[in-house]
Amino acid sequence: MGGVKVLDLETHLAGVQAEADPEVRPPDRPEPLVGLRRRALLTAVFAVSLSVLTFEIALTRLFAAVLAYHFVFVAVSIGLLGLGLGGVLLAWLPREEDGAAAFRRMGLFAFGEALALIGSLVFFLRYPDADRLLPFALAALPPFLLAGLFLALAFRRFAAAGSRVYFADLLGAATGSLVAVLLLEALGPPATVLLLAGVVFLGASACAALGGRRPVAGVVGALGILLLALTVGRSDSPWFQMELAAKRSTSKHLLTLLATPDLRARQLSTSWDSYARTDVVDLGDGEAAKRVIFTDGGGAAVMPKFRKTIRDAERVIADVGILPYFWGPKDRVLIIGPGGGQDVLLALLGGAREITAVEVNPAAVRAVERFADYNGGLYRYRNVRVAVGEGRNYVRRTQERYDLIYLPLVVTQAAETVGYSLVENYVFTVEAFQDYLAHLRPGGRLVIKAHDIKDLARAFVTALAALQGKGRDPVEATRQLLVFQRDPGALRDPSRVMYPLLVLRDTPYSRIEAEEAFTQGVAAGLAPLFVPGVSEFPVFRGLARGEESLQSFVDAFPAQISPTTDDSPFFYEYIRPLPGHLLWLLGGVAVLALLVVGLASIAGRRGARWRRARWSTLAYFAALGGAFMLVEIPVLQRSIFALGYPTLAFSVGLFALLTGAGIGSYVSAWVDEVHLERGMALASLLAGVLAAVWLFGAPLILEGGLEANLLVRSLLAMGLLFPLGLAMGIPFPLGIRLLKRQGREAAVPWMWAVNGVVSVAASVGAVAVAILGGFSWAMAMGAILYLVAGGLARLGSQEVTCSAGLGTQA
Repeated sequence: MGGVKVLDLETHLAGVQAEADPEVRPPDRPEPLVGLRRRALLTAVFAVSLSVLTFEIALTRLFAAVLAYHFVFVAVSIGLLGLGLGGVLLAWLPREEDGAAAFRRMGLFAFGEALALIGSLVFFLRYPDADRLLPFALAALPPFLLAGLFLALAFRRFAAAGSRVYFADLLGAATGSLVAVLLLEALGPPATVLLLAGVVFLGASACAALGGRRPVAGVVGALGILLLALTVGRSDSPWFQMELAAKRSTSKHLLTLLATPDLRARQLSTSWDSYARTDVVDLGDGEAAKRVIFTDGGGAAVMPKFRKTIRDAERVIADVGILPYFWGPKDRVLIIGPGGGQDVLLALLGGAREITAVEVNPAAVRAVERFADYNGGLYRYRNVRVAVGEGRNYVRRTQERYDLIYLPLVVTQAAETVGYSLVENYVFTVEAFQDYLAHLRPGGRLVIKAHDIKDLARAFVTALAALQGKGRDPVEATRQLLVFQRDPGALRDPSRVMYPLLVLRDTPYSRIEAEEAFTQGVAAGLAPLFVPGVSEFPVFRGLARGEESLQSFVDAFPAQISPTTDDSPFFYEYIRPLPGHLLWLLGGVAVLALLVVGLASIAGRRGARWRRARWSTLAYFAALGGAFMLVEIPVLQRSIFALGYPTLAFSVGLFALLTGAGIGSYVSAWVDEVHLERGMALASLLAGVLAAVWLFGAPLILEGGLEANLLVRSLLAMGLLFPLGLAMGIPFPLGIRLLKRQGREAAVPWMWAVNGVVSVAASVGAVAVAILGGFSWAMAMGAILYLVAGGLARLGSQEVTCSAGLGTQA
């Protein structure tokens, strides 16, 4: 009874305030949202949220096929931006007269989203210019925008049930993170998007029925069922395929080759799944022909033509990678990233007795198996074992020791789904090099085939940092490295460094060993760029002689080549301080966030109560949006490292985090109306504390479970993420309910918009912070923002209480 009296008092105070301030309206009388109506609303919210998350993941796959890999993470930002802008647009639309009108409008938004999904897909498949990001970004925006309108309207009209609505929203997103992987594996990205459109049509049908438009609901529902049947039954239809030959691009190697008739490039097979689009292509004719595996249009890996003839063998051993097999132990070999199998063949011809190849792209493994007649059945030899997974994780988990650990051009243009941060991997870090050295037999070597002088310099300094981390003297550490390449001109001109080979071992090379390596390299027709005490490459001479420190060498180098770590594994980012495209995007989203916050502030100037509390309210929802993304990205990144399968790790991690947040939202309904402010403050503080605890404790637990099987590791990761998500899911719905209690439902779309656009800025900012300082700094900032949100919740409640008291006295 006490709670009811407080609610009546709140309504009375809001009514008194409304007499003096027409912009303040008393809270709407609760509409009957029970039984079928409630289930239908929550189901529609679930379906739309599921479509948003699944489309966002599918969008990364569509982006990756045609755009440069560093633009793929924009898909995440576009999704958050569209959702936020939906709130801005809704704030300018007139209020609905009743619940039926709200359902009709929600049905219209859902119907529009389904049509927009189809339109976006057609654009992606048919638009020819793949060098321009803006058209693709604009084509991807409408589905998120309309979904944002739908969800913001659901929160505004049914704010009293905000905890349940937010629960359905987050549970839909969590389910989408799992469903996306299954659909992409089974159907591919184009058919997945069409299937989502069918699901959203069904959600629109349910809303139309609740709005009293049953004939319209029947037509829209039938359209959704028809689209679902068409998609599932004909996912291999030519209408669902992307013709790369019809697209123009200078950033995608495959698209350039297909657009050049003289090269006679022919696509032999295409596989498009949750990891990447994988194409097998023949280039040229006759003996000069090559067969290449492309991952997302780049990351080319040669599949060797091997008919077990001397000519084929001679062609393969011309590769600089054959050098380590000319001297030293070579019986047991681990190859991380075999691609098309070229380096497996090198190991076979070099005399290795046991060969283990770890490939992260399962489609590449299937391609080598499919074309076994062409490559001589490389993966069918008795002494060759192939594992699918992330190479670094495999090394951490195995108990085996090797004579050679081989990293041949380990770079992929397959962008992961969380964002830009996941494009990079954990293969080239200080900690990784230490792991490799720990898994070498006595006399064993780590072999890295780089691309150019920047790759070589960064691998060189990262190796030195790894050795110094083990207590080695800096100058002595240089005696553990060798560098060779084909072109001797690089000795005079570092810009001519091309495909160099870096050989590292755990003990220094003696003078005799260095001379033997030098002799073997020259005999193989290779140029010895760096052999300690014998041939010292001018670029590294100062390091080898102790004339400059590692830090001064890094600072003087024209590109950013500081040693990469697990906390900041961006090996292929060479621009100081940040890549230009990232700076532009960061500036753009920051300006957009300020603009939306400014508009929300202007909209909130009308009304005394809102005027006094608007800044703390705006800051509260902005802090929640920024904190969520600053925490989410680092924890998902860490989960990928622990589980070893990037797509699976992303799905498992996001599912646990969002499911926890959804249940947190559901639990928030237990907080009574009197204690909303206290609940907001305590939940925000709890989220900040758990994020800090996760930052320091969870990685140790995850690493401790590396030797367990995949199921146990997945459950462990989910168990660590769930409590964090639970706390993160409580503050937002409590804030929405507080606005409802204060008669400020009109502010809900603005708060939704502020939360969304700040999330966009935070997603980009997390990447920038990770590049500059590491993911730990990004997560620490997220934890601090949650603590700030807790303080703002208490501050806002004091301001509103003061305002209410003044209004009563008047």
